[in-house]
Amino acid sequence: MGWGFPAAIGAKAARPDVPVVDIAGEGSFNMTENSLAVSVLDDLPVIVFLLNNFSLGMVAQWQRTFYDRRMIGIDLKNCPDYVKLAESYGAQGIRAQSIDEIGKAVQTALKSNIATVIDIPIDPQEDVLPFVAPGTSLKDMILPS
Repeated sequence: MGWGFPAAIGAKAARPDVPVVDIAGEGSFNMTENSLAVSVLDDLPVIVFLLNNFSLGMVAQWQRTFYDRRMIGIDLKNCPDYVKLAESYGAQGIRAQSIDEIGKAVQTALKSNIATVIDIPIDPQEDVLPFVAPGTSLKDMILPS
């Protein structure tokens, strides 16, 4: 968690001719959002697909699944505004709330010469599967039904 965005910047530095995308949740992106400065200042235009469920989604899923829905410390209440955050670094921020908007945002990002953060709101109750329970091995992972 938090590794994807800096890794994407490194990949873009190594292959500036190839589009590079980081797919992240906001918890991961929050850990390294200051790397937008590196991306902008060093002309490394990566694209971030920010799957925004307005919470620390993995922690929330654990709390729903293993701790009887006792929720604490996960609600981000749309803070920060990722479009404005990207723009504050000189990057491009786009909020895409439908499949059509995502397609348009991708086309805009691919044509851009600056980093682009595409903020994609998703359902906060949607779980990520497969999922590995604490103390279990990969062979015991929880799969979609």
